Amino acid sequence: MTSSFSALLVAASAGRNAGDADRLRDLVTFRWKAVGLGILLLGADGRIVSDFQFIES
Repeated sequence: MTSSFSALLVAASAGRNAGDADRLRDLVTFRWKAVGLGILLLGADGRIVSDFQFIES
């Protein structure tokens, strides 16, 4: 696990994360309780390149 991904999991567990973070190659998905879906794209070095948030109504 890269340090960026590890830091994300620690930060997410302190917030309102639903506890379902998954990673497949350079894509990380997770859900925030009562908010929506988060998607991160990681670079070759494991650092976050782009992030997307989809709010669920």
